[in-house]
Amino acid sequence: TDGLERTANEIEYLKKLQKFTGMEGKKIELEMKKREAFLQDLLRRNVRNIQAVRTETNRFMEAR
Repeated sequence: TDGLERTANEIEYLKKLQKFTGMEGKKIELEMKKREAFLQDLLRRNVRNIQAVRTETNRFMEAR
């Protein structure tokens, strides 16, 4: 089963994202939650074919 797991490296990763994106921590967290929901939706709909994942990802990013 696919899944997400937080690690001890998370804080350093978030700090790097803040530095390189200029986004605040809360905004990054919100973006991560949106992306997680998108990925969970792909799993729920059983979208696993690489072309279908690419198409759905492009739609997700274009809608932003």
